[in-house]
Amino acid sequence: MNRRLHPTQHETTLVMRTLADVAALRSTPELQLSALVAGIASLIGASQAFLGAAENWRASGSPKITHMILGDSHDPAFLQHLGDFGRSFPVTSEPFVNNFLHSGDDFQTRSLAQVHPGNHVEARRAHAPFLNLCEDGRLVDSGISHARFDALGTPDRVFAFSLHRFGDERRMTPVAASIVHLATIEVH
Repeated sequence: MNRRLHPTQHETTLVMRTLADVAALRSTPELQLSALVAGIASLIGASQAFLGAAENWRASGSPKITHMILGDSHDPAFLQHLGDFGRSFPVTSEPFVNNFLHSGDDFQTRSLAQVHPGNHVEARRAHAPFLNLCEDGRLVDSGISHARFDALGTPDRVFAFSLHRFGDERRMTPVAASIVHLATIEVH
């Protein structure tokens, strides 16, 4: 069995072509961000996607989501989760966020398998809102990249590129996670 970890030259070219198409829309930033989310989601076969930004992003802070651009398709459970995210429950209840927030990394890409708390009781309690999406059979897998804006002198500001598979879809491959990683590096 051949389990590739990185995109082929053709897949990398598709990512770069998508990013070039997005760059061509620079005069309309909202359309540009929507095209980015839809383009990368399409490349990896994600059914739900968003690009978001947050402020006050540090373990001792109180992170708040400031901007969010949704992809083209909208699962009702996913939209409910996003609506509650950072409002009805803290952003740290989401294991991707919690992992990045406490890692100290400036850039990170993770899959669901890498951040899922497993059967650890305390971690399951802390991440209950997110795990509800997993356990009701809705969320199959995720690939999420976070990046700090250190280069702009604002280390407490981050953006997240979040892509998800729901329902009967299969889990993401390592190549899909690499494509999310590549796209985030290029955007950052």
